[in-house]
Amino acid sequence: MKISTIVEKSVVSMADGEIVGVVKDFHIDVDRLRATAIVLGGPNGLGLLPLNTVKSFGADAITIEDTQVIQWATGQISAASGREASTLKKLSVVDGDGNTVGELQDISIDLPGGQITSLQVGKGAVFGIGGHKEDIPAASIRMIGPSLITIELQ
Repeated sequence: MKISTIVEKSVVSMADGEIVGVVKDFHIDVDRLRATAIVLGGPNGLGLLPLNTVKSFGADAITIEDTQVIQWATGQISAASGREASTLKKLSVVDGDGNTVGELQDISIDLPGGQITSLQVGKGAVFGIGGHKEDIPAASIRMIGPSLITIELQ
């Protein structure tokens, strides 16, 4: 499932019978190529919802058992355990021959585990019109670095 289809969905606590927040982003462990948590926006500010505590990813909402699993932040979300997916968008993707394949547009992950399955890379679009999009399988990813992503195409 593409991250962009999950962002802005409500998160519902089954035990509390309430919407506790909205998905704002995903926390990505770039070394393991895995989403580890949902960045949640709610009445308490920003919080991290560990992916392994999600009960279900439904068409209309994401469900959790109760609010105790949310780690509410007092300020910024710590980047110690990874990076937010939104910070990876627009990074250039370069292949082993030194060619720029395009820019990262979206990330597909396997739910509920969070493993990255592919990167959607776009090139040549002007104001979102035209251009070419390509899905790069996760097995081709060499490194997600601070300023670009390197891949080896077979």
